[in-house]
Amino acid sequence: MVHDKVPVNISKLKHFYPMLEDLHNQYPSDGEPLIINMEILLEINEGEQNAFESRYLLLIEKYGIPEDAAGDILYINQKITHDLTNLDIIRNADTQTLNALDFLIGYQKLVDDINIKKAQNKTGYTTNEEDPITIQVKDRHSNGAVPLLYEGSGRFIVKMIYQALKTSFNNTALSYILDDYPEIPPLEQLIYLRGEDMDSRKLIAREMVAKTASILSAYFEKYIPKPVYSKKKNSIIYELFYLFDTLKYAGKVMDVDSSTLIRMNLKKDYTLPLDKSRHADFIKEVIKNDHRRDHPLSGAFLTFTKS
Repeated sequence: MVHDKVPVNISKLKHFYPMLEDLHNQYPSDGEPLIINMEILLEINEGEQNAFESRYLLLIEKYGIPEDAAGDILYINQKITHDLTNLDIIRNADTQTLNALDFLIGYQKLVDDINIKKAQNKTGYTTNEEDPITIQVKDRHSNGAVPLLYEGSGRFIVKMIYQALKTSFNNTALSYILDDYPEIPPLEQLIYLRGEDMDSRKLIAREMVAKTASILSAYFEKYIPKPVYSKKKNSIIYELFYLFDTLKYAGKVMDVDSSTLIRMNLKKDYTLPLDKSRHADFIKEVIKNDHRRDHPLSGAFLTFTKS
């Protein structure tokens, strides 16, 4: 990884990133463009920086992209790497996601156990008796607990806790994991989400790729002369994703496993993966994936990456 800074036109990018709009509002510009050096993170080795810069400038020159847009486009493309790295740091330092999933797993095990006992008409678990699920409040360092013996409150409170886990605790990883489930997932699904087979990072990265493709498409249409990108906009985005080594995060697109589309080198001449005729259609399908959610839970992307 290489850290650097690049001049970015915040007046343009504020339309695509809420955090940059907040930053723009902090600096009165009197109608002039607000240019700020923003921190970036590139997925390259230390010795590859010059080769990467050369390759990027060649790409800009190749397609006739205006020089004053080069910093903006670079910032947009590196945002995936920047935010995924920050997310990994936070997840590695925090165990709350696993704690929350363990709580939900324990709750669903209790519900399943109760349903079995009800089916067996065991005393205290028949359908016409009180709900056996109760909420208790206690000091974690003491043995005593205060129960809430209010009919139905246990299930109601756990459901509220579930919604809060998804929306109110500023836990991006947990929000992504649970987003597809309006209600608490079944026990088997929770165990799957908790297990190593469920890589929430892949889910987040895939959405970031889709969002980035949409942002690049909108940026080109808004700020780049049409003759530059006409009929080749998606091909440019494909090549940018390959250069920044983020194409590999797109998931399965057009029956292609994008994890195989890894940047191989940064030499002056290199061959892009897939047949050239498929590049534009590949990005077209990626952009379609951006409409899977009503809004990006990451805040397009993570809200903790303000510079």
